[in-house]
Amino acid sequence: SAAPVASALRLTDLDQALLDGQHGKAAQVAMQIVLRMAELQGATQLVDVTQAHIDGCIYTGPASLRFAEQLVQWGAKVRVPTTLNSISVDQRRWRELGIDAALGVPASALGDAYMAMGAQLSYTCAPYLLDSAPKAGEQIVWAESNAVVYANSVLGARTLKYPDYLDICIALTGRAPLIGCHLEAQRKARVQIELPPLEHLDDAFYPLLGYHIGALVGSQIPLVQGLERFAPNLDDLKAFGAAFATTSAAPLFHIAGVTPEAKVPADVVDAGEVLPVVSITLADLLASWHELNSARDSHVDLISLGNPHFSLSEFAQLARLCRGRTRHPAVSLV
Repeated sequence: SAAPVASALRLTDLDQALLDGQHGKAAQVAMQIVLRMAELQGATQLVDVTQAHIDGCIYTGPASLRFAEQLVQWGAKVRVPTTLNSISVDQRRWRELGIDAALGVPASALGDAYMAMGAQLSYTCAPYLLDSAPKAGEQIVWAESNAVVYANSVLGARTLKYPDYLDICIALTGRAPLIGCHLEAQRKARVQIELPPLEHLDDAFYPLLGYHIGALVGSQIPLVQGLERFAPNLDDLKAFGAAFATTSAAPLFHIAGVTPEAKVPADVVDAGEVLPVVSITLADLLASWHELNSARDSHVDLISLGNPHFSLSEFAQLARLCRGRTRHPAVSLV
């Protein structure tokens, strides 16, 4: 039976039909979960989403597979276009790669379960590189921290940092709680970050800066000042955002004069508000550099590239760096 819904939550006819089971058991249970989360988060209504990106397809144990397969048994079908994050194994090659069947079999089955619900075989942690990437202002439900931060900050789309399992529930209903970054008022900057004078930036700079700023701001949305003249490109912003998302709970950042909502920095500050300012020194960045580069042995066994997945321009840059050279036989590269 349908779970009771808080009277403060306004439902549409579709919401009620989903809740009543008119669209099947899976959609009914998914709507019950969405409404319970909306109630806990203080939402008064739901919002239509245009697409979903699922992170729950990564195998975290038997329960993750049981959850997905139960939805499939109930006839689950996504109501919006849905992409899948990277999964835990290469479905076609895990055996030849020497993966233990105790992981390979259920991890592969989990990917199959989500595809059975109508999700696309995308298997990427960078859905913003796909042709289906959302446009500015589009209401979406994305999980996976770097994807969420990029969608909000660089594309101007609107999503929370959705957790595993809630992501598929929203994909099955097409409805999400109207809270947080879905709302214009919740996308404003809460702290201003001032950078020191900078020169000659390389591609190690942006992940370092993202990591450092994320740790500084916690859950506050930052407005970063001082990068305007460097015009960071999309790969730079991807690297910044991915590192930022590892240390910050904020689903969004603004870079003055760079990211779309902060082309005019005043647009991302509430009228009349003076933001607290945090100034970063080169010594601060050096301390974070040492934190990230703590290895005492310069010996390298493995190089892993593409986390998040490479863009075409990053592949081109890698090809230029490798042209005419041969990988050392003692070093593995993935």
